Amino acid sequence: MQILIEFLGLSRLITGEKGQVLELAEGATYRELVGRLGGTYPGLIGDVIQPGLDGLQPPNVFHAKEGQFIKEDRMDQNLKPNDHIVLMSLSAGG
Repeated sequence: MQILIEFLGLSRLITGEKGQVLELAEGATYRELVGRLGGTYPGLIGDVIQPGLDGLQPPNVFHAKEGQFIKEDRMDQNLKPNDHIVLMSLSAGG
């Protein structure tokens, strides 16, 4: 299945890309997406992706088109064909 991953902020700076269409196995999870991104863009490992390739470094999150943020507790949720996923950083400051 294909998904579109869009990069914002730090992930865009590191990859040098706005986005990428990825081919993943049917039923792939967000955790599998993290592994694929780490393999494709090793520069993300450490700052955006955890060194073990099993999750994102806080405050990085995936944002799904349905308006939901995918954090560590939802990494085993399945992706759907043609999902549009945004990899972004949730930062707060004052």
